[in-house]
Amino acid sequence: MENYLKERFGIMLDPRVRIGNLGTDRFNLYSKSLDNFNAEREETRGILAGKRNGAIKPTSDLLQCYGWMATRNIVFLDEGSAKAFCAGKDIMERDFKFCTRGYVAVSFKGAVLGCGFYDGEKLLNKVPLHKHVINREE
Repeated sequence: MENYLKERFGIMLDPRVRIGNLGTDRFNLYSKSLDNFNAEREETRGILAGKRNGAIKPTSDLLQCYGWMATRNIVFLDEGSAKAFCAGKDIMERDFKFCTRGYVAVSFKGAVLGCGFYDGEKLLNKVPLHKHVINREE
């Protein structure tokens, strides 16, 4: 996971941050100071950082916390596209020339909104449904 973050996003984690393995397919990130914390469930230590299902998929939580450190594979949205993305929409009309195919950090005015997947043509929204913001004024 640490190599993936470096290679895909250019994110270098602080040495005080640990990456834990939650079984065979999930990772969490937590403070090194919690190494001796005996949690009843390991996933209560830190945040869920990613899943492996063939390829690694970073979570939106991870990118919202550490995405500000990313130096590559970042999609910068304008206000209209950012609102659509936060509502759970895929973004079709943009050219993401600074990204390679794969997972990307989606940003608006310097704040990372979450995780997307750039398929070479469009940005697919990978933010969990429970985090979508619905504009109730429409």
